Amino acid sequence: MELIKSVAGTPWVPAPGSGIHHAGYWSDDVAADGRLFAARGYAEEAKGVGPDGTPIWSYHRSGRGPRIELVSRQLVAGLESYWASG
Repeated sequence: MELIKSVAGTPWVPAPGSGIHHAGYWSDDVAADGRLFAARGYAEEAKGVGPDGTPIWSYHRSGRGPRIELVSRQLVAGLESYWASG
């Protein structure tokens, strides 16, 4: 579980009509998976890119329910280390 502090006027607020900010999923290809979500009505709201410009995470919104977050599997080891450090 990830806890996010709500900050008015930023993407860090719960999705309208939902008390949940997002549901996250690991992705082998954030750009390609993001295009699939966009084709299904989930517009890209924000993203982070690596040094080469490749998306490594992204948020997608549909207007009906929480956002979807895609996170590159390339970040698994680093995130697990971060989480383990408390």
